[in-house]
Amino acid sequence: MSRVAEDVKQDTDRDGPAPLWDLGTIVAGLRESRDVAHNIWQRGPSRRAPSREALAEVLKSLTEALFPRHYGRSDFGTESIDAFVEGKLGAALDGLLEQVYRGQTFVSDGAPTERHFEGAVALTRDFAARLPEIRGRLVSDLRAAFVGDPAATSFPEILIGYPGMVAIIHHRVAHLLYNLGATMVARLIAELAHSATGIDIHPGARLGASIFIDHGTGVVIGETAIVGDRVRIY
Repeated sequence: MSRVAEDVKQDTDRDGPAPLWDLGTIVAGLRESRDVAHNIWQRGPSRRAPSREALAEVLKSLTEALFPRHYGRSDFGTESIDAFVEGKLGAALDGLLEQVYRGQTFVSDGAPTERHFEGAVALTRDFAARLPEIRGRLVSDLRAAFVGDPAATSFPEILIGYPGMVAIIHHRVAHLLYNLGATMVARLIAELAHSATGIDIHPGARLGASIFIDHGTGVVIGETAIVGDRVRIY
């Protein structure tokens, strides 16, 4: 036990337990800041924000559905692979629906309504219908990385090991959601990629086909950026 800890223990034993912090005053001050002096909350009832943790699980399931033999399992037959994809896709879309709904209601005034939920369902359905197109774009990015990096030895190495590919996967998903109107969810997905890879791509940025980001640490692509086809970023 340290000398400081011994002194605290002796004081406590002699005088009885004494609070170290004036929590009541601090809590009251934070309430004043939150409710009056620095209020930033929207009017209406409390609403739940989208969850970064839940979106990370959505991205994991989506990636497994898009590339099941790389991120899922390698021992699939034709029927079992479809069953695996269906299961992962169902879980991902159910989770995404909840987060889209939260994102829509969190920034709106008033209580959530049935219209919010119906809008979230329609948006998620539109997103799901575009997933084959997203996978095609991602395969073009994968091929661009293989051609553009002489150190690359295989597609699987790039797909599961290159931070640039991770960032592109997140961006293709986030950009589609952003264009469909799920802007808060899209921003959170972009930040998941930024935290994991050091690559910061705003979901509004327009990236063409066959994009390769090599290494990528410190790369920033802003909302108004337009990147054409077959571009390498070092």
